[in-house]
Amino acid sequence: MQPENEIISAVGQEDFPPATSIAQTVTAYLDGELSEPLREIMDARIAAEPALRALLEELETGRALGLDLFAALAREPVPPHLIRIRRSV
Repeated sequence: MQPENEIISAVGQEDFPPATSIAQTVTAYLDGELSEPLREIMDARIAAEPALRALLEELETGRALGLDLFAALAREPVPPHLIRIRRSV
């Protein structure tokens, strides 16, 4: 049985977000989108499974990198040509 299917079986389909892979499930976990019962199951599995813990760390790293990049972009001034375009609309 696939890991995400084991998680679904443990709590029931109605508690499970619409995800199709374990990476999506872990992403939902990181985003706080899982129900409390499913989050508890994921907490236990992450603690017990090194591969799942490694995936969580990889996704956290990517998330942090993405947030840092967007923050850097948000600090840059808006180019004048874009301001002109916006004002003309």
